[in-house]
Amino acid sequence: MDKGAFEKQLSFAIPPQDTPLDKLNATQLECIPADIRCNMPGHLISLDGYKPFAVAKHVKMPSICYEMCYHEKNRKRCKSFSHTRRERRCAFYEFHVADGAIQKRLTGSRFWDAACWTCGVSRDPPW
Repeated sequence: MDKGAFEKQLSFAIPPQDTPLDKLNATQLECIPADIRCNMPGHLISLDGYKPFAVAKHVKMPSICYEMCYHEKNRKRCKSFSHTRRERRCAFYEFHVADGAIQKRLTGSRFWDAACWTCGVSRDPPW
């Protein structure tokens, strides 16, 4: 993928409340997969196999979901997670967001690939 196409895809995948594209350093850009999705509003695809392998309740911020996803017990399995603010709930998935979720506004859930946090792109929203 050429640099222009990659930047266009990243501008879709990384919303303004996360680290702006022009502020990413070379290490972050190298770390980020081409199909990454960060802080994407949406819902899961309604197909068998697209279900969480674990759920955590009473979680206030997405960064805590990431800490659970990245914990040594889950690290190999957890490719992405979602956070639902109203329910204070995290769900953890064995697939990337682009493979199992659909972008849709006003669902109340937001999805992150674990790489959004591992690469230092995402941060907690200013709720």
